[in-house]
Amino acid sequence: MTTDTIAAISTPPGSGGIGVIRISGPECLEVLSRLFGRTRAGVEDCTALQSHTVYHGWVFDSREEAEAVIDEVLVIPMQAPRSYTAEDVVEIQSHSGNVVMNTILEQVLLKGVRPADPGEFTKRAFLNGRIDLTQAEAVADIINARSVKSLKVAASQNTGVLRERISQMKADVTEVYALYEASIDFPDDAVDTVDAGQALSVLERVLHDCRSFIQLYNDACFIREGINVVICGPPNVGKSSLMNRLIANDRSIVTSVPGTTRDPVRESFNLNGIPLVVADTAGIHPTNDLVEIIGIEKAKEHITEADIILFMQEPGTCIPEKELGKV
Repeated sequence: MTTDTIAAISTPPGSGGIGVIRISGPECLEVLSRLFGRTRAGVEDCTALQSHTVYHGWVFDSREEAEAVIDEVLVIPMQAPRSYTAEDVVEIQSHSGNVVMNTILEQVLLKGVRPADPGEFTKRAFLNGRIDLTQAEAVADIINARSVKSLKVAASQNTGVLRERISQMKADVTEVYALYEASIDFPDDAVDTVDAGQALSVLERVLHDCRSFIQLYNDACFIREGINVVICGPPNVGKSSLMNRLIANDRSIVTSVPGTTRDPVRESFNLNGIPLVVADTAGIHPTNDLVEIIGIEKAKEHITEADIILFMQEPGTCIPEKELGKV
């Protein structure tokens, strides 16, 4: 169990309506008592605040004698273990802006609180037994979800469904193992003989579930990370125009001059809920231009890593079969 108190800004940087500063640890309410008050009169004792209740008030600058107001805020205390980290937690909801939020965080840290490491709130939730590793991974997947489908997959894992299925598989294998071990160690005392057919059925079911998990993982990789699509072909056949049309944005420069695209241009978009990462590459053709040669090599690297290759050619032309292997 952890004994120190940590704090961090839990919302993305930038200007907005609301920002959240999270404090987690045994001293979070004592820390709050030294910077928050429900009236403009100043700070007050917050150790008796009711858990999971929203309180309106102000955060004060304790470095000034007059305790100047920093911001008008909402405060939510959450008593252990009914919090994200399973520790005592306080969340301060202020106006979102770099200056105001960093100033409030600075006030918290001045009270002896340690800055949280990246991902430490989720780490504490795991160490305190609130979530397991599958759910910890799901939290990151929810945050980084690129589509509704990837969000639903991560949200399902975060509910503990995967953990429950793995626990059941483990219990089934352990039961079969225990029965066979008992029959070997105590053959004379065993009342019932082991049903080999039933045991084999259990193990086959577990193997089937393992194969299903592997397939689900492979499918989820596409949903989570996106399908890698590469547009390639000779110069000036419309690769950049197709790229811009797919992503509905003028991301690639389009001109009538061959060789405009040198470095691969990558962009993401969703197709029926499936995330795709599309790359516009340099035109592949014989050349002595050093810059073009480098661009073509990068294009070929992207091709070898692609899940889908969109090869473009001038209308009415075909590629000799012996040339296909050179691309």
